[in-house]
Amino acid sequence: MDSGTVTCLPDGGHTDLPADVPTWTSTLILKGRNISTLPQGAFTVNGTELGMTTLSLSYNGIQTIEPYAFLGLSRLHLLDLSHNHLETISSRAFHGLLELRSLFLNYSISADAAAQLSGALSAPGLRNLHRLELAGNQLKFIPMERLDLYNLHALVLINNSMENIGSENISSLYQNFQKIADSTFNVNVMCNLI
Repeated sequence: MDSGTVTCLPDGGHTDLPADVPTWTSTLILKGRNISTLPQGAFTVNGTELGMTTLSLSYNGIQTIEPYAFLGLSRLHLLDLSHNHLETISSRAFHGLLELRSLFLNYSISADAAAQLSGALSAPGLRNLHRLELAGNQLKFIPMERLDLYNLHALVLINNSMENIGSENISSLYQNFQKIADSTFNVNVMCNLI
């Protein structure tokens, strides 16, 4: 029986997304494909919604995430966009990801994209996000206006250039993570302050 995992590694310099992702795919791993833009509905197959739960797009040179790029992936639990070169992130980039629990954006975000990320992370569908990783992006602030709106269990901010976290965010982090700790979850908040 097939595991539901499809892996697409570098293939002769392909710069496009695969157009023939099987509808039974639960995990899609694309690596080293030099994809510059994730367009609207990038993973919709013939208008069919995929049952994918894990999407790994690390190391693809992605520069732009357009509005509704992940349309049709409503069951997605984990999205890894680490080690890309994000310069533009639409405020509606993550629209429709109601089941997303883990978002990895490590070593991916330019200074311009950092300002845009705040809008993208304010999508109502991301309220169930449990883990957000933003390591190594030279961020000067947490790109979320109100941390109390999220269900975060882990926020990874190591190797950034945080200048100010803000007292309201510290309070929200403490309250949210205290609630989680009381529920016997393992809680990690990792950051460097300069």
